[in-house]
Amino acid sequence: MVVSKNIFDTTTNLLIRKSTHQIIHQSKNSHIKKSIDQENPPLIETARLGIRPWTMDDLPAMAAINANPEVMRYFPSTQTEAETKAFIERAQKSYEELGYTYFAVDHLKDKKMIGFIGLAYQKYESRFTPATDIGWRLDPAYWGKGLATEGAQAALGFGLQVLKLPKIISVAVRANKPSIKVMEKIGLKKLGNFQHPLLLNYPELKSCVAYGIERGK
Repeated sequence: MVVSKNIFDTTTNLLIRKSTHQIIHQSKNSHIKKSIDQENPPLIETARLGIRPWTMDDLPAMAAINANPEVMRYFPSTQTEAETKAFIERAQKSYEELGYTYFAVDHLKDKKMIGFIGLAYQKYESRFTPATDIGWRLDPAYWGKGLATEGAQAALGFGLQVLKLPKIISVAVRANKPSIKVMEKIGLKKLGNFQHPLLLNYPELKSCVAYGIERGK
């Protein structure tokens, strides 16, 4: 699917999502402005969420989310604090090298880090990759409020209209209906089913579905 040109208005400094008035500040080099402020302000801001680079201060909250069996239901296992630390380090490296990553997400009203939403380059072998993937993982206390959809829509606009990525995909275990619903709500279209090569040893998880979107010319 090609994203409709009238979804986004772009200027030199702003990207605005009309339906939710999401504002993304853009730097002169066509990447989101890197935060050098000690407060680590959002790179992407929606009505309720601030999406920003990681710091190691985020480790305890993210480790608690990754250790929750409910959150990790559609993944091979929960993750330890050490594994979460390694994830944050990879995310920081990705941001430095590519200008995007699975970003930390703050709930603005509660002033709380509640998980991640963002983009990651995936190169495992499939007919849909290599490609940039959009993904999310939130604290269950914030499920059912439309926050994943709100943040994912903003991240999608960032990827397509600011970074000018030609294509963005999203992948989920076929049983993961809530994530698939988010994919559909943000305008992704089904590309097909496949056996995920990284999940072949997990019979209950290996059957996945890919959704995707292409940037308008």
